[in-house]
Amino acid sequence: MSSDYFFKKWKTTLARLDEIVEIDSFLQESKAYDKTLCGASERLSGILARYIVVFNEALDCKQHNAQVQKIPFMENVVHAVSERILELKHELRKLDGSNYQFLANGMKTHRVTPNDVEFIGVPDETPRSEVLDDKLKEIFKAVKEEKERIRLENKEEINCWWDADDEEEEDIKMEEVKEKLTEEELKIREMAALIKAHERSRQCIRMRTKTKQQRARWVKELNGTLPPPARVELRERAANLIQMATRIYFKQKRTNIDQCHRDELLGVQYCEPPKMKAKAGSNELKYYWTEMRKKYMKHRRISFENLKQKYSTEVTAELKEYYRDVIRDWFYSWFQEIQYFHDIPKETDGGIVPIIKDEIPSPVVWLEEHKKALEQQKANKGKSAQELKFAKQEAKREQMLQKREEQMKLKLQAQMMKKLLKNPNQHPGYHYPISQKLTHIVEAMEEYHKYWDELDDTEVKTVKEKFIKDLDVSDACKEVKIEVSNYVYEDMTEELKLLKTALKTDYLNMGEKMLEPLKEKSKKKRKKKKKLQATISEHIYEQLQKLAMEDILKEYKRTSLEDFLGDHNLVGDDIRCNYGQALPFAGETRSVWWERCREVIRGKRKVLIVGPKGSAKTILVHALASLNDAALFEIDPCKMPGILISAVYLQSLVATITKCAQVVQPSVIYIRNVHRLYYIKTPTEIADINISLLNHYLVKKLCKRFNKTDKVTVIGTCVEPWLAKTKLVKQFPVTVLVPDTSYATVYNILYDWVTNDHSVPNDLNIQCLARALQGYSFGYIKECLKNFLSPERIVHIGAHGLKPVDVYNFILDDNRETKVDYSKYMKWYMNKTAWGMKEKKHQQEQLQFKAALDKYAEAMKKKKSKGGVKTASSK
Repeated sequence: MSSDYFFKKWKTTLARLDEIVEIDSFLQESKAYDKTLCGASERLSGILARYIVVFNEALDCKQHNAQVQKIPFMENVVHAVSERILELKHELRKLDGSNYQFLANGMKTHRVTPNDVEFIGVPDETPRSEVLDDKLKEIFKAVKEEKERIRLENKEEINCWWDADDEEEEDIKMEEVKEKLTEEELKIREMAALIKAHERSRQCIRMRTKTKQQRARWVKELNGTLPPPARVELRERAANLIQMATRIYFKQKRTNIDQCHRDELLGVQYCEPPKMKAKAGSNELKYYWTEMRKKYMKHRRISFENLKQKYSTEVTAELKEYYRDVIRDWFYSWFQEIQYFHDIPKETDGGIVPIIKDEIPSPVVWLEEHKKALEQQKANKGKSAQELKFAKQEAKREQMLQKREEQMKLKLQAQMMKKLLKNPNQHPGYHYPISQKLTHIVEAMEEYHKYWDELDDTEVKTVKEKFIKDLDVSDACKEVKIEVSNYVYEDMTEELKLLKTALKTDYLNMGEKMLEPLKEKSKKKRKKKKKLQATISEHIYEQLQKLAMEDILKEYKRTSLEDFLGDHNLVGDDIRCNYGQALPFAGETRSVWWERCREVIRGKRKVLIVGPKGSAKTILVHALASLNDAALFEIDPCKMPGILISAVYLQSLVATITKCAQVVQPSVIYIRNVHRLYYIKTPTEIADINISLLNHYLVKKLCKRFNKTDKVTVIGTCVEPWLAKTKLVKQFPVTVLVPDTSYATVYNILYDWVTNDHSVPNDLNIQCLARALQGYSFGYIKECLKNFLSPERIVHIGAHGLKPVDVYNFILDDNRETKVDYSKYMKWYMNKTAWGMKEKKHQQEQLQFKAALDKYAEAMKKKKSKGGVKTASSK
């Protein structure tokens, strides 16, 4: 894809963003009003859907942008839009009382499709250093080679233990196994060989027949016995007939294709062979654009350094003299007005830059403030340190009381609003909420238009890709001036010391007292942020290699949010409007999980994923790690041997994981089956294992070792939450419930199965099969479909075709797993999690309001009927 395409797309995206911002600001200024909760929710969801569409387009343009100087401006726009999306999600959560948003009615209003509101990525990109990436790749490669070497050594050792007698016995056993396998697979191999023989003979006969016919024609032509060609009139008639038949055929073909496209849009069936998804191509394309930007950034850095060096050699001497003259004039003006020299601001406060910009107050103003401060010091001079401390505490108490009064007023207003919302006669309705993030979008857009509008209109090649050299001139000059000002700062501080000593001696000679500077309060030293290590020490390298050998540090498959298959619940908002409980589907889960993905680089987070076994929880974890390019550490307490479970081993393991995760952050720590560490009643099969010790180190100690600023996310998965203690939810405050496998999810699995496996016929009726298989877990359906295509069945499908009943009967005959009872998960979610309890309470309040509304309507109806009877009798 060319840079010209994304350049034009970015311009159209900005135009769409301007349009939606205008609508959003108009709704806020006009204070748009809705009588019902559904109306207010639909209005907000429509605006949210429009913002998501613009966010996806802007993020796509930013990721494929080849103009390196535009990147900061584009990032500001993308960040501002993502903040507004989160704000709208928060407002919808307050309205609906649920963690999930259903956008179907809002999407219809703004003509947006469900595919348009799928998030394609996260706004922040903090790539790990190239050195760390190379080291991790080197570790994974070395571990693979080491595991292969160990496997081969073990194989050789096993072979070495065989004696001659053992070898004979083993050969006999191998022959018996081969004979058994041959008997079992004899029919399949015979049928496959027969099909191959038929195909080869058909091709051979066709080739020989063609050669024979060609030679016979040549013989007739040489002998002169070949009949003459048909007349021109007959050939023209034949050509016309062929053209007419071909036109009719292709017309019917186009009609069938249109009908197929219509059926696919309606979700009925598809007739054409489905196209393969080019997921690998997208990753390659992303890598291509990343490498291109790196190359352009490198060229720009070299050009910038050359400009800076050139400007520095030309103006450094002049700038030094100019800055010295400005500072000396400033000293002179202070001495002339108040016979005092003000200190030069410290380097942390800007150095000589505030003096040059004239940001320091004038000598007269400073002198008045100085006198007031001296009077305050004199007033406080007689007071003890304890009295001053009490005065400060009293001032803080007054501020706290004022804040509490304001909070109480807001609380009373909220309680009054709740009472009004429960009364149908006095219901105030819903106003469109005022946004605090919309100004960020406007500022980001104004900044972009200010710097780039004129350049974009020119459509020069350097505006679309690479960089514009002239734009770097001002930045190079700025950096040179800062370097010169730092050099002048050191000289002028020495000169100021000489001036102050001379001024002090003058005051002593005249017998007067010089102004003394006020004692500045010592500022608390801020803790320096730990810089991330750009390299790995030998000790950390060995620890990472050890974790990789133990399968704790994982090399995962790159995954996107789209791999979590399933559609949106298109009737969820209608169900809520009818006071029912709407279940989120995979589409709503992906939207909520996107929020968790963008939080990885914002500090330590803890997330709990709850769902049945094989419900694609690992896909969500891999998608989160892939979008943030994070290192994945996987811990499974069930796979730990009981011999190793001791305090010493677990302490060293936790210390190793935390240290390595901090070095290679952003990192994701994936704890499988964490509910087994919180069992209310320990099962008999794991009664020998010290679960409390595992819980103490693998959860509590592990989470406490990270700082709030560490880009580490700890994710726990839970299969049977009702068997665990409530401490599990307290330890993981954010809970994401994986949805049940609905018809849409199963349909997508079957569609991918038919798409990717060519042995399955394209005309298989997967609609009825998806209806029958809904309720089985995601992973179980995939595994059964994989096991279904045995060699015998592939040959049978090629000869007799495939019916949905064959697949359904195969799954029914497999007794390993039954349909999931999803009501248990919903019951636990509603009773134990924070968002579940909020949703349950909100639904009860809505049902109470509906009952009050019906009662009020009935009373009004009776009142009208009584009034009508009275008027009739009076007449």
